[in-house]
Amino acid sequence: MTTALPDQTVRSLRRSALDRQRTGRVPGLYAAVHRRGDVLWADGIGVVEVGAQRSPGPDDQFLIASN
Repeated sequence: MTTALPDQTVRSLRRSALDRQRTGRVPGLYAAVHRRGDVLWADGIGVVEVGAQRSPGPDDQFLIASN
């Protein structure tokens, strides 16, 4: 279950994730914020793999240093 965060916080988290994706030069990433077992925010940025059209989700797995 996702708990609502203020819109400004959500925008800031998404901007931060987009920045990390760009500066890290990775095709995609999945980021989340949890508090006491509750998902406060989660978002998939980019694509799950090069050539795919699907954004990463909570069930996708990435190998460390996979690129």
